Amino acid sequence: NLVDDGVLYSHGKYTGVVDWIQGTDMLITAGWDRIVKIYDVQGAQVVSQGTLLGEAFGARMDLQNWNLVVATGDSGTSAIGQVEIFNVTKIATRVASYTTVHLPRGLGQRTLDGNVVVVNNTGSTVVIRPDRDGDGWPDNIDVFPDDPTQHNDSDSDGWGDNSASPTGDG
Repeated sequence: NLVDDGVLYSHGKYTGVVDWIQGTDMLITAGWDRIVKIYDVQGAQVVSQGTLLGEAFGARMDLQNWNLVVATGDSGTSAIGQVEIFNVTKIATRVASYTTVHLPRGLGQRTLDGNVVVVNNTGSTVVIRPDRDGDGWPDNIDVFPDDPTQHNDSDSDGWGDNSASPTGDG
């Protein structure tokens, strides 16, 4: 025989995502109420929650960077979605978001480099790579990952190739 403890907590609408944070007793839930929660199963309490840009379709912990990655969108149109990244120590803090074509339905993480893999509702797969400075060059190939005016140093002198910038060869 089995018995349950009753309803411990819930979302206001459909709960689309449930996932465990590996190595902990913490449960991630996200719903169509546009709320993501981290629930401590042992302590029986919500320890953190944040507001999403859309309805939740997937969630995953980025264990290399301790970020929570959530796939969201609008179930009514299915035209676009987002991959939202939250600082797990303060879930209310969205650190980045990436717009996707169609709804992001599945999330994974490559073991080789930790990059997030997104599968949308049409079956397309995209790998999202970090770009801290927002210059369009992924950090793994950007020689200057914190300088949006530089990304390459072809002569290896420590100065970027963009001579129009104060940090470039001039």
